[in-house]
Amino acid sequence: MCHVYAVLGAFLLALDLASVQAEPIDIFPDALHRLEVLSPGPEAAETRIVPVEGQDFEQALEAKTIQGTQWPWGIQFMASVPVEVRNGDVILAEFSLRTIAATAESGEGKTQLSFEEKGGGFLKSLTYDACAGQAWKRFQIPFRVIGVKGKDYAPNEAQIGFRLGYRGQTIQIGGIRIVNYGQDYDISSLPVTRLDYSGRDSKAAWRAAAQRRIAELRQAPLIVQIVDAAGKPVSGATVDVRMKRHAFRFGSAVDLQFFSGNAPDNQRYRQFVLDHFNQITPENDLKWDYWEANVSRREETVEALKDLKKSGIRIHGHNLIWPGFGVMPRDIKSLLADRTALDKRIADHFTEILGQTHDLVEEWDAVNEPYAVRPILERYGDGLVGDWFALAHRIDPAPVLYLNDYANFQNNGDDTAHKLDFEKRLKDLLAAKAPVQGIGMQGHLGGMVCSPEAVLKELDRFAKIGLPIQITEFDIDATDEKLKADFTRDFMTACFSHPAVIGFSSWGFWEGRHYLPAAAMVRQDWSFTPWGKAWFDLVEKTWWTKASGTSDAAGKYQVNGFLGDYTITVKFGGKEAVVSTALQKGSPVLQIQLEHGPVAK
Repeated sequence: MCHVYAVLGAFLLALDLASVQAEPIDIFPDALHRLEVLSPGPEAAETRIVPVEGQDFEQALEAKTIQGTQWPWGIQFMASVPVEVRNGDVILAEFSLRTIAATAESGEGKTQLSFEEKGGGFLKSLTYDACAGQAWKRFQIPFRVIGVKGKDYAPNEAQIGFRLGYRGQTIQIGGIRIVNYGQDYDISSLPVTRLDYSGRDSKAAWRAAAQRRIAELRQAPLIVQIVDAAGKPVSGATVDVRMKRHAFRFGSAVDLQFFSGNAPDNQRYRQFVLDHFNQITPENDLKWDYWEANVSRREETVEALKDLKKSGIRIHGHNLIWPGFGVMPRDIKSLLADRTALDKRIADHFTEILGQTHDLVEEWDAVNEPYAVRPILERYGDGLVGDWFALAHRIDPAPVLYLNDYANFQNNGDDTAHKLDFEKRLKDLLAAKAPVQGIGMQGHLGGMVCSPEAVLKELDRFAKIGLPIQITEFDIDATDEKLKADFTRDFMTACFSHPAVIGFSSWGFWEGRHYLPAAAMVRQDWSFTPWGKAWFDLVEKTWWTKASGTSDAAGKYQVNGFLGDYTITVKFGGKEAVVSTALQKGSPVLQIQLEHGPVAK
């Protein structure tokens, strides 16, 4: 979303600095008043010029997107370039962007700047994705003009546009300058905006401390002693240690209907889940409106949950109530004025779904996003959140109940009001003795990512509340693949190193079944994206134990392993023993008798 994937022509050509054009020319003067909105209809977008304070420009173009479109160019501001531009001209595009409102959970608004042929094949010289939070962000993008068949563009033969066809957002664009430096300018000398984050460097100070915490929190000595039938130590036995599953919860949102299908991709999807995750969150199947929409689908959901439990996969339910009309059954809105009927409707739903999923779902996002999605709470007060936790716990006291919300890490953590509400709500719930037992921190991110140090600071702050934390909905929607991979590596490392964090889940994994395909970790062809590779390199290589050796004179073999489930194979003198065990903190020496199997010592 938020990085250049520009077609920049001969960007890396070495140019002679002595031939720099003397006078750069602004080829797009009075830009705000030249841009015209192109959209499917007046109901799709609203635009206006607004005053601006505190910037080096006095006005901005405000665009409110009411309806998203399939492609970014479905709604756009466009204007012809009124002067000639030549093939190979070096241009610096500059503009400032900020978000007034966004429905994306990253909290970011976005636009896409283009410079292209007007009409014909719309040959692109530049396509640049930009995003910003509530603060103004300045973008500078140098590029080289690519003429059709190498020809120059006469006046009005090229056009510039800001594409806006994204789901509901209100953004402001100002300070637009499109300056032509001529064909011979050294493009590498021009400023360029690159998305980055503090702490990305391989030698950043936070890394060493995180690695020490990981070793302390997530690893333990795995000690095996090999004895013969008489109980005497066996020296020189071959010991092979293979990790099978993490104790820490690495999961994903999963489409249970697709998981249960029989087509080749369905089967591959299912096997991927079983092979790579130890926890899953049904993405939509347990949401109230989905749950009630189709009885046969509900039965399939329960069967899929049974199948997953049988395979040893932990299930994190999402969610008991998400208190907004658009994500609940349609009749709820009509019950808003009747508190008794509304309470009964909610209680009936809790009773029904908790009964059907009893002994299957081990934990629930009991209440989801009460800060941003709250028409019921606006009518009857935030005390209802505690009532809903109490209701769920009364119906079934077994599942661990989470409050799930976002804003901790999104948009560089800028939404302070949302974060403070999340923290205060948790404290108030606990003070009122509500049975909230876990904190779900969502991780839907855009290109405005926060530093690992800021992540750790936020985790520290919420850890003081005294509840376990899970990262419940991680994805990263940005076009800079290296940024996505690096931040995934660093965000996961920071979270894995924190003592309060017990789980980390992505919000979907496969492009072919993802609510935001560009944010998937696995492509349509089942290959890993760079950030997907970063994820699995950590989970299944860096943080994975696979070792072998021979027992010493005392019959012992020891390895420092990551906490989780293991298979240990011992061979000696033609005999073999295969043992399954779980490595935990403080696990005793595992004694393996070659002929009679394991005996705990």
